[in-house]
Amino acid sequence: MFEATVGANGLTSKITDSERMHMFCTTGVYPEWFEIISQTDQEIKCNLNIPDYFQELMKDSFGKYVVVYSPEDFKSKLDKYGKINSLRVEHGKVVYLDYSVNPSERIKSFIEGSANFYFQKDIFFDGQQEYRFVFPTLISYGAEILNLNSELEHIEEIETIEDLINYKCEVIVSLQTNVSD
Repeated sequence: MFEATVGANGLTSKITDSERMHMFCTTGVYPEWFEIISQTDQEIKCNLNIPDYFQELMKDSFGKYVVVYSPEDFKSKLDKYGKINSLRVEHGKVVYLDYSVNPSERIKSFIEGSANFYFQKDIFFDGQQEYRFVFPTLISYGAEILNLNSELEHIEEIETIEDLINYKCEVIVSLQTNVSD
């Protein structure tokens, strides 16, 4: 449902169903955060260097704990869960828009009923670099618990923000390819 009010400060609108829709917001590490420390014909070794601004953002905005997981594995597990349970799951990277000017892209997404609507956020939050999982057909006022125990067997670690920031993460990328005749 769409609700709009006109007042002294102009038009204010909100999508009331979206307040009851469930979503799971994540963030990730990005290629530019990796520093190559050595390279051979077989592999590349990199260190993860989380930028200072993002360390502060995590401390201020993300709670005390983080879950470290394989994003592709997590996406495929949630998609599988949705199919098994007839639950629509949409996911994607959030696009940050300047809401201080006419947010025509966002309005168009709403009018067309596009899932893009749920992946748009004010540019004020662009430092969050969000990736969202949205459940458009799961509408309720209370919390929803999805039983993902059997689906999430490969979560890597649960860490405190401080441990993640202080941890020296080395990533090794194999350059070997398996070629079959």
